[in-house]
Amino acid sequence: MHGGRLDLTIATNLTAIFVRVVPRSAHARRRLRSIVNTASTLGLIGSEGYAAYGAAKAGLVALTKQIAAEYGPVVRANVIAPGSIDTPRFRKVLDNTPNAEQFIDMLMRNMP
Repeated sequence: MHGGRLDLTIATNLTAIFVRVVPRSAHARRRLRSIVNTASTLGLIGSEGYAAYGAAKAGLVALTKQIAAEYGPVVRANVIAPGSIDTPRFRKVLDNTPNAEQFIDMLMRNMP
């Protein structure tokens, strides 16, 4: 992955959340009560071709745990990690995925 693409993926999926939700002051902590971040199963399991995205989402899982440790119990921090959802965008990704059927099989094996 090229550096610019990596930077954009990390900036969008991790840095932006960090900058927005990590309380910077006691005043901010008093106002903030609950955080729910959206990661991805790709942050919990690996998948070929998703190194930057998976790393960013794994970082978001870790960030959420860190927020809970640092600011709990005043701030409640949770993360959800949905798997792939059959949407038009997902179908477009599949159209450009070599061995799409194998990819779908892998997703099905790794989803609870």
